[in-house]
Amino acid sequence: MPEFIKENVLLAPFCGFKCGGACRYYLDASSCSVDVLEWALDFAAKKSLPVKILSGGYNTLVADNPSDFLLIHFKPCISEPQFLDGYTTVLASMPLPSLLAFWAKNNVGNVDFLAGIPGSIGGAICMNAGISQPERLEISSLFVSAIAIDLKTQKVVQLGKSDMLFNYRSSVLQQGNYALLSAKFYTPNIDLNISEKIRQAIEQRKLRQPKNNKNVGSVFKNVNGVSAGYYIDKCNLKGFSVGGAIVSNVHANWVLNENNATSADILRLTEHIQKCVYDKFKINLELEMRILK
Repeated sequence: MPEFIKENVLLAPFCGFKCGGACRYYLDASSCSVDVLEWALDFAAKKSLPVKILSGGYNTLVADNPSDFLLIHFKPCISEPQFLDGYTTVLASMPLPSLLAFWAKNNVGNVDFLAGIPGSIGGAICMNAGISQPERLEISSLFVSAIAIDLKTQKVVQLGKSDMLFNYRSSVLQQGNYALLSAKFYTPNIDLNISEKIRQAIEQRKLRQPKNNKNVGSVFKNVNGVSAGYYIDKCNLKGFSVGGAIVSNVHANWVLNENNATSADILRLTEHIQKCVYDKFKINLELEMRILK
């Protein structure tokens, strides 16, 4: 199966900021069988390489010179969900907007809080994607179970909700021990107006977000229910730049790759933001974006 592994693959096109270097070994796992995944894990073990997982990559910054590892990439890939009695089973590589469109077609209610969030199902579960205002709503509220590969034992396992350790923008998947294959959700509510609610939610998001598409969305997690952008804005950092990276003038918690920024530019800018907010408010802003290095 060596033909499945590629070497020195540039990762910038797969990630939100569209910058960063190449990984030593790369596997596109979006359509791979479990046998191929198990072979790839054995390949990495024999070379004493760490294994890292990438889903949609929308909230990921890739280092300019990543260390040697095998990247298993579940590239977003359209698939047909299974839907019965309110339960939806879907591959982890399916784009979240595509699942939302499927739910809208089937008049599934109480899912419009996910509208406008990019990325794949695997990434959304990994980050426990959702909204914080006007109330905190997260994908974990719909989650039932998942099928994954344990990267240590190379066994296929089922993860229940309690196994996931869901919290604000976090889950057990961030520990890097599992590769998510599929997930099951329970969405029993019916709403004949859900398509319009989703449309309105997407329009509202667009009004609050910069037009530049080289970003990862919110860079920092909110603090005790207060937007990280509030603190950044109070430090007068909108428009502040380092190299080609700049703090958005539209949304202070968004950093943009404005002019061929390197990953180092973005990291220096985020560190400056953290220092300014700590100096003014004695608050440590925690990164929401993931760093692949």
